[in-house]
Amino acid sequence: MSPRDHANTRPLTRRLVVAAAPRARETVLDIGCGVGALSAQIKRKVGARGLVIGIDRSELLVATAKKRVRGAVFHCADAATYSFAPVVFDLIASDFGLTFFADPVAAFAHLRGSLEPGGRLAFTCYGRTNAWLTTVIAAARAVAPGWDPPALDGPGPFAFRDRAVIARVLAGFTKVKIVSAPLSEWLATDREHAAVMALARPIVARLLADLDDAARIRVLERVERALGKYRVRGGYAFPATAWLVTASAPRTAPASPSPGPSRTRPRRRRP
Repeated sequence: MSPRDHANTRPLTRRLVVAAAPRARETVLDIGCGVGALSAQIKRKVGARGLVIGIDRSELLVATAKKRVRGAVFHCADAATYSFAPVVFDLIASDFGLTFFADPVAAFAHLRGSLEPGGRLAFTCYGRTNAWLTTVIAAARAVAPGWDPPALDGPGPFAFRDRAVIARVLAGFTKVKIVSAPLSEWLATDREHAAVMALARPIVARLLADLDDAARIRVLERVERALGKYRVRGGYAFPATAWLVTASAPRTAPASPSPGPSRTRPRRRRP
């Protein structure tokens, strides 16, 4: 289950919307839009004369968003390379959707070029601490002494755990602000199901790729035993931290052309 689609992240999503500050009549891009939860909130802020475009690489999620969110436009594409011309944006927002780019520096430069001069960027991503991740890693190390997890700095949910990485990919933006925020990752109501959910995410398959099936079963059993201390009202949840990031595009266009759309073209409200 994606963190951006669960009720436990709603306080953080509300903080994201406040930080992004979408205004009436603005044109906004929601990257990694999923089923449109963030797009719907932003659409209410920009109103009927504003435009919200959601983009995601999952055809299924985009199809669902189209059914759920009225008045917004959704595309199934990779935001790192997609040409939004002639549309330019007042705001680009993302709730846990910006850490999957193969080349994040190039991707953020492309997105910066899609913003109006002074346009805003606001997003959330995983932070430094995550009990789910450390619990799975600890269980795997106990099952397979000498095992070390693969690096997590490639494309994936934990690519921006280090705030220095965020600062690097936002080179060229101004007014960069990176704030740590608490996050609770819901698993399930019963312990056995919660352990299965903890190991069901794609990043876990990447973490445990070198372990055989028998070892993975033992990891599952250890995770289930460890869940006792993560009991919350109604079930089980892992505490974590996230980064809430805001930045702005320069108000003066750079001397050399950016990978994004030209700022001299006429602005259009509808793609």
